[in-house]
Amino acid sequence: MTRERAVGARSRLVNGFAQFHGYVCAAFLRTFSRQIQAEKDFQGIMILLQNLPTSTWGDQHICEFTADAFSLMQVR
Repeated sequence: MTRERAVGARSRLVNGFAQFHGYVCAAFLRTFSRQIQAEKDFQGIMILLQNLPTSTWGDQHICEFTADAFSLMQVR
C-alpha cells in the first residue's frame, strides 16, 4: 500500500501509525490491567502479554478497542 504513495505521504502514514501504536499499547494496558496486576512475577506478565485473550474478539470488540486507543490519542 505504501509503495504506491508519494514519499511525503508515505512518511506521514508511517509516522502517524507509529504515534497511534503507542496509544494502542496504552489501550491494551488499560483493557488488561487487572489481569496484569494479578500476575505474581515478571514471567507471568510476559506470558500473559504474549498470549492475550483476544481470540474471541469480533469486529465490534476490535472497533471499541480502536476507538478507545483513538480517544486516548485525542486527550494528549
